[in-house]
Amino acid sequence: MATEGLRTMTKLRPEDRRERVLKAINANASLRITELARTLNVSTETIRRDLDFLHERDLVQRHYGGAVAKSVGSEPPWSERLAAFAEGKAAIARQAIKLFADKDVLMLGPGATAYTFAKHLASENRRLTIFTNNLAASFCFPPDSRTRLVIVPGEFDPAEGCTWGPEATAFINKFRFDTCLLSVSGLTPDGGTEVVSGIAWSERAIVAQSARNVLMVDHAKFGNTSLELVCKLDEVDMLITDVAPQGELLEALRDADVEIVVADSE
Repeated sequence: MATEGLRTMTKLRPEDRRERVLKAINANASLRITELARTLNVSTETIRRDLDFLHERDLVQRHYGGAVAKSVGSEPPWSERLAAFAEGKAAIARQAIKLFADKDVLMLGPGATAYTFAKHLASENRRLTIFTNNLAASFCFPPDSRTRLVIVPGEFDPAEGCTWGPEATAFINKFRFDTCLLSVSGLTPDGGTEVVSGIAWSERAIVAQSARNVLMVDHAKFGNTSLELVCKLDEVDMLITDVAPQGELLEALRDADVEIVVADSE
């Protein structure tokens, strides 16, 4: 029976194998490359490549002989996140813009992908109303833009380029939005997660006040568990991403009836 199980694991696709590697590390930080290779019945070189892949996407922290799970309370600086997978973020942004008609009211949350969306939308000069606590994104729009911007007040977080806090949450709760666009820190079968607690508080309010909830998440965030849960998958209407999700995440998204849109790169 055990041999049969190993034979099954040798047929795993790379995406599913990496997902198992990540789960194993999250469950046991002391696992070494040799143990992972033996468990998954693959070579140590395959595991090294998998760990390098996960490390490049900031899902684990590499060390000699293995890796440890990334802290749920940490993520790269905003500038690094903006530069990472820039083509994928741009493709997601272009796809998201197609969702909207003139006079729609949007709520745009914080994050590098949300900033990229604003940058692309500003170039189209659409007649939309955008509420946002993403101050970095708001500066993408020129003074003569036809897009109406409403800035959410609150405490400014210079590391994230956004506002949050009790004032921000109270302000958000006064309005209703046709659609919200969020680029959360991570996406797991449990839902969308966020590293910064203050941002998570605002995002939960945003989800509650929106008729349609859209996540803009690049594939590097798949399986990334962060400090706070922002929304469960059954609260999400659409996921726009650059690479189709696989394995347990895909099954969970389907069970939650989330529409999955994979953006075409140009």
